[in-house]
Amino acid sequence: MKLTVQLFGVLEVKLDGQPVTGLRTDKVRALLTYLLIERAHPHPREVLAELLWPDQAPEAALHNLRQALSTLRKALGGDGTGELGTPFLLFQEDMVAWNPAAETWVDVLAFTEACAAAQQFHKRNAGLAGLNLRRLRRALSYYRGPFLAHFSLGDSSGFEEWAMLTREALNRQAVEAMDALVEYHERRGEYSQAREMATRLLELAPWDETAHGEVMRLLALEGQWSAAQAQYAACRRYLKNELGLEPSAETQALFERIRQGAGQNRPPEPRYPTGQHNLPGGLTPFTGRQNELDELADLLAKPDCRLITLLGPGGIGKTRLALEAAREQAGLHTRGVFFIPLSGVSHCEQIPAAIAEGLGLPGSEREDPHTQLIQALSGQTILLTLDNLEHLTDGIDCLSALLAAAPGVKILATSRTRLNLQEEWVYRVDGLAYPDGTPRQPLEDYSAIQLFMQTLERTQQRAALTPVDFEALIEICQLVEGSPLSLELAASAHRARGLGEIAAELRQNIDVLATSLVNVPARHRSLRATLNYSWMLLDPEEQIGLARLSVFRGGFETEAGQAVAEILPDVLARLHDHLLLRRDERGRWGLHESVRQYAAEKRGMDEQSDREVCNRHSRFFAEYVHQRTGQLETLDQGEALNAIAANHENIVAGWENAIANRQLARLDQYLRGLYLFYDFRSRYHDGAALLGRALKQLAGEPQAAPLYGRMLARLGIMQSRLSQNDEALVTLTDALHQLADTDQPDEQAICMVWLANLIRKRKSQAEAGELARQALEISRKIDYQPGIARALYMLGVSQNAQGDWQSAAELFGASVQIARQLQNPRLLMPPLNMLADTACSKGDFERAAQLYTECHEIARRLGDQYNLAMQYNNLGTVHHYRGDYAAAISLYEESLAICTKIGDRDGQAIALSNLGEAAAASGNVSQAEAFYQQGLALARQTQDTWSITTCLINLGQAQTQLGQMRSARGLLMDGLRHAQTSQLAAKVLLAALALAQWLEKNDQTNKAAELAKAVRHHPVCEDDQIRAADEILARCAPPEVSAAKDLEELVQQILTGDYLAG
Repeated sequence: MKLTVQLFGVLEVKLDGQPVTGLRTDKVRALLTYLLIERAHPHPREVLAELLWPDQAPEAALHNLRQALSTLRKALGGDGTGELGTPFLLFQEDMVAWNPAAETWVDVLAFTEACAAAQQFHKRNAGLAGLNLRRLRRALSYYRGPFLAHFSLGDSSGFEEWAMLTREALNRQAVEAMDALVEYHERRGEYSQAREMATRLLELAPWDETAHGEVMRLLALEGQWSAAQAQYAACRRYLKNELGLEPSAETQALFERIRQGAGQNRPPEPRYPTGQHNLPGGLTPFTGRQNELDELADLLAKPDCRLITLLGPGGIGKTRLALEAAREQAGLHTRGVFFIPLSGVSHCEQIPAAIAEGLGLPGSEREDPHTQLIQALSGQTILLTLDNLEHLTDGIDCLSALLAAAPGVKILATSRTRLNLQEEWVYRVDGLAYPDGTPRQPLEDYSAIQLFMQTLERTQQRAALTPVDFEALIEICQLVEGSPLSLELAASAHRARGLGEIAAELRQNIDVLATSLVNVPARHRSLRATLNYSWMLLDPEEQIGLARLSVFRGGFETEAGQAVAEILPDVLARLHDHLLLRRDERGRWGLHESVRQYAAEKRGMDEQSDREVCNRHSRFFAEYVHQRTGQLETLDQGEALNAIAANHENIVAGWENAIANRQLARLDQYLRGLYLFYDFRSRYHDGAALLGRALKQLAGEPQAAPLYGRMLARLGIMQSRLSQNDEALVTLTDALHQLADTDQPDEQAICMVWLANLIRKRKSQAEAGELARQALEISRKIDYQPGIARALYMLGVSQNAQGDWQSAAELFGASVQIARQLQNPRLLMPPLNMLADTACSKGDFERAAQLYTECHEIARRLGDQYNLAMQYNNLGTVHHYRGDYAAAISLYEESLAICTKIGDRDGQAIALSNLGEAAAASGNVSQAEAFYQQGLALARQTQDTWSITTCLINLGQAQTQLGQMRSARGLLMDGLRHAQTSQLAAKVLLAALALAQWLEKNDQTNKAAELAKAVRHHPVCEDDQIRAADEILARCAPPEVSAAKDLEELVQQILTGDYLAG
């Protein structure tokens, strides 16, 4: 017998579901309540008597207690015993206790136990971290109102005091739980649920002004403006009538924002940001698994449990369970919750890139995906759901490294095998619950039965099942061990077969598998048997179609299915009806990985047919990429990029098939579009790896030589993007020879431009300029306009660095003109940006802002984070020169944030240096020094000469202002040396001016004036540098020789002699 007692709200007592009517007096009810709540230990009779009859003599009180206990025993079943004679009450000498072995459920105890379980890993003042919100919700489902809300013993002050203290403690627990759930729902953007919980909280604590404000805010966020203002009126009325207070200034300010926002339909800011996630929606209801979700929520709340592997065979429901568990975590992590499918990832080293792409992180030119991922997730909490890891267990140490470097990361993985990592917590996933023997509950309460019936309804099979059918269904559930995929396929088969026949066929299949496939684990045989049976139910056309469709990876569109599998739309529909083919909300078809692998085995049985299908697949996606290549070079490239991204797994498989079969013309169709995709999406590591594998296979084949040269050139570009400059220099040099030998002048010109860019950074501006001139000559000879534009730009960069700004501006202008004619935005941005730089250096800030803004808009439309960050920085420079330092700092910070996100350390160094300049201009030299030091550290990591030089000079200037003369001199000398060696004319002038300021500060005014005059009269001196030189000359006595000396001569004296000596 089971006793059920509800003490929240109205007291209710039931025995096996029936109300207990024998509790005749309140004293008996109070006794039952006290014994249940204080069940942890036995109670002396004298204490119970004193508690309930405090005003009576001890003997009379004990007599009343004996009568009450007798009444209670009778009410609970005559002798007070449950099933098998288990008594509810235990008596020992003068002690009374509730029997813990008796089957009893009490709402208060269930509430406190659920709260304790929900908070077992939670620390005070830690927000939602460590909380199990599932258990917290369940706890509140038991809370129907205050403890013993309508019950009292007026003549028992001891019991009343105990009840009041218990009620207050339980109320506090409920308020804390409700407050946590308000925050949880608001972080998820579920404002209606948050408001309902906050309203419920107010019922318990109507004096809580913060809760009133929360209800106001949530109503406004829902667009219920009048209700939000009415809530303020109710708050004000309660505070005034009950406490004699007015609402706080904060609450009044919130009301005013709501009142003003109502007129403009502008809701207030949420108290918490909405958590990000990319979790796909479930196309079918989630069934069962509530215990599993509870346990997974416990593990995810556990601080030291950071890698959980859901382990089980294919089709057991690991992915669906992981997604549901992850969905409930949305809002609990600052960075969000993300689903990363890995079935299409073929190498462990690609895992970080797949995660970065799933998080929407742009690729980085400087950082490998693993480092970029760590930088992006540093200091944040995130849950990564990594699906299908079983084929990547060799070399999966990257997950351990990620967990070690980013303490806020948690991973929920699915796999058919253990990952065998030290951090791994294995959670075994079995099938859905099904009757194993005689059902112990109604059949419809078993989740396996529920899923089967839902699938019948979803596939429009409405025939009622007979008792015989249910017997067969129970056997099917037992045979497939509750496997969701097997149950869905069996339900689909019911349209053509009776359940008894399906059960018999499955039984026979499993018996055959048990003897023929001795290497297949027993728990995998049931799925295999189901797939075998589902295969037999297909007609030949459907079998051929399913086998051919297994060539697709990561889904496909109808057009691709028809072209590659040569399958008609009605066959796709029939396979969908069989539940062997799925379709998502975007209309893309896909196969469960277990079904795909099974069908691929069938496809492989006919080698000739398999080759033909793979060839059609490769040919289709080569044309698919080729058709979108032109669009990739326009402002409307987003659609093409998204299309290639959606089919990336298919495209890579097609590319590798073309390599294996030496389909050189087809590879050429793939090459440019794939290269542009990897370049524009900043997936340089993926692109370099793909090209590297291809080049190894094609090496030494004469007929592949032209294609080999083009691949080699693009590999060099990818290496350059990754700052692998030594490797890029070798690769591009080899590619240049290969392209010259195979008479490909257009590719030769592109290769020269990239080589010039490398040489400009590492060697000589003049040498880089000469290579750019050669590229220009070749491009003009064959009238290759993109090559002309690129060569003009690179030649302009070289001239600009050497101080010939007039020539550089003309070259940039010519490059811009061609790029505009070609309508190629990525060709346009670099020279346009350099023209803006030139305008800025001449003091034409209006023109500079106009050009930078145009670049910014192009970058925004392209989703180009790298160039977007650059333009924020450049626009900040315009504001800086205009003296609007606050606006400049805001833009520099925006640039820094983007560069940090994408892992662009060069960009970070530049932004930090500019922030330092703005701080120095604002008079905060110490802050400027800190910015310069951070920027210099990053610049040295990337070995970028321009950034190193800039930061050295700026840091030297700051230390000069701070009076740190010795260290300032060393920094400025280093900056000048870097500028001179790298032929950076503008930086030479900047370093010379900074040294003139150092000389002035060091009381060497004659030399300061001499050096300032040399800078002032240099032919490439910019307007702001002329002004700075004039200021030094105005403060210092003129040198003995009035004519300006040659700056180059003075620089040599500074670098080689004792010019700066006192």
